[in-house]
Amino acid sequence: MTGLDVALAGLILGLGAVLQSAVGFGMPLISIPLLVLAGQPLPNALSLVLGAALVQTAYGSYVARLEVRWRRSAYLAAIQWVTLFAGVACMSLLVRSDPARVKQVVGLAVVLAVTAQWVFRPEPRERLAVGWGEAAAASAGFLAGAVGIGGPPLVLFALAHRWPPDEFRAFLWSQFLLVIPVLEAALVFRFGTPILAWFGLGVAMAPLVWVGSRLGIAVTRRWDRARLRLAALIVLYAIGLVSLIGPYLSG
Repeated sequence: MTGLDVALAGLILGLGAVLQSAVGFGMPLISIPLLVLAGQPLPNALSLVLGAALVQTAYGSYVARLEVRWRRSAYLAAIQWVTLFAGVACMSLLVRSDPARVKQVVGLAVVLAVTAQWVFRPEPRERLAVGWGEAAAASAGFLAGAVGIGGPPLVLFALAHRWPPDEFRAFLWSQFLLVIPVLEAALVFRFGTPILAWFGLGVAMAPLVWVGSRLGIAVTRRWDRARLRLAALIVLYAIGLVSLIGPYLSG
């Protein structure tokens, strides 16, 4: 990577952190497609995001440690550990194809993820029927391994519960924290040890993520959260559509 590439990657991670902090989701949704659009291979982009996210989720899980139900989190994370290997296998097939096809698949994943969060608004309840948690974890693991976007199923699962905000955040933080090391190990196994350099770069960029998080918090104090969420969804839709239809427009 050139110095410009590193600066651009840092800016993208910072923007992802702003979105994540402001509306509660979206760091991979915005960072991975933008990194791929900028010319980075999908495995490298995912490993970079994982490095930055590990620091963020570790800190978040520590702060919210009293709210984490570790037995439930470990059970659902274990399901993701199984399915993410199948997702990484699909990624290895995808990256062998034309780079334009990779951008389109990532763009389609973003559009579908944003649509799901826009359309599906589950009625919160104390407890869901058996199987919903397992289904959310299995799909999250596969999507995380295939395109790096595994958060939406877990977000929808959490939204379907009548959890207080602290427990909601603690659940998501703990899930990501438990899955990131295994997903990175799967990437190394499939794509080789050079992928670790991207993970290390992501860890080194953690201060930029922290700055982005603080900016996101500052924005939420000035803007209505519902309007922020709507604006974030529109931006993510735009990024997804550019990735999806851009190769057709360029030739």
